[in-house]
Amino acid sequence: MDAGDVLMRIPFEIGENDTNETIEKRVSEIGSDMLVKYLGAPEKYKPVAQSGAPTFTRKFTGDDEIIDWTKPVRQIHNQIRALGAGRTKINGVDVKILETKMENDKLHIVTIQPAGKKPMNWKSFLNGLHCNEIHMGE
Repeated sequence: MDAGDVLMRIPFEIGENDTNETIEKRVSEIGSDMLVKYLGAPEKYKPVAQSGAPTFTRKFTGDDEIIDWTKPVRQIHNQIRALGAGRTKINGVDVKILETKMENDKLHIVTIQPAGKKPMNWKSFLNGLHCNEIHMGE
């Protein structure tokens, strides 16, 4: 590559509470800015060959969303962030956990969706349970 060539590479941080959705939004904003710059002066940008070997993964299924509460909380948080949801039972109610946050190595459920209902915040879900104890995975 010549000294005059410009390589468009925009690094960005992925925070511990970023989700697939927030990253996708950020990448689309960066990509649209890059496209506008490229279309304004395509001669400035030269193709660059991909480096490294490609990696592959299997197709994710609904079973991948099932939360195993014996796993470390960071792993559960990352599972929900990556897949967009985690499925479990809470006090016998089938739910999808749609958003979690990590604070001081503790997992906080932010948004949850009981089967057949609209998504709601964790406090609203707890208010609807009318119980003194929470049993995860049951």
